Amino acid sequence: MKTKLNSGIIVICTIIVALIAGCSSSVGVSQAPDQPSNGSITVEGVTVSDTQITFHGKSTLPDETCINTELLADGIPLEWWPGDTCVDLSQGKWEFRVLLEGKALQAGTQYVLHAYQHDHPNNTANLAFDVGGPPPPSE
Repeated sequence: MKTKLNSGIIVICTIIVALIAGCSSSVGVSQAPDQPSNGSITVEGVTVSDTQITFHGKSTLPDETCINTELLADGIPLEWWPGDTCVDLSQGKWEFRVLLEGKALQAGTQYVLHAYQHDHPNNTANLAFDVGGPPPPSE
């Protein structure tokens, strides 16, 4: 009786282990966030007006890859920046336009746009800029 009970437990454990192994091998083929990304992101430029700010860049990531952004002012993230908005990549290019809606970028403030791949936040690019214009020519 004891041998049959032990054999039954072994069979049940074997079935459970097989089910677990089968489930883990049938999970989708998405790239895990801790694995290296297979492309790069570049921020090429910024245009600032009284009503909007536009960033654009290139990437070697696949089309429709989600790129998130964060805008820092003197090293502090701006709370109003729509950082959770996905900027889609198309034919190796991306552009992100944000209406300022009463907000203004201040002269004398050091701004940094931080662009990163949504599911690989270590795949990143930065662009530092200010809105004060070029320095005056030296005499």
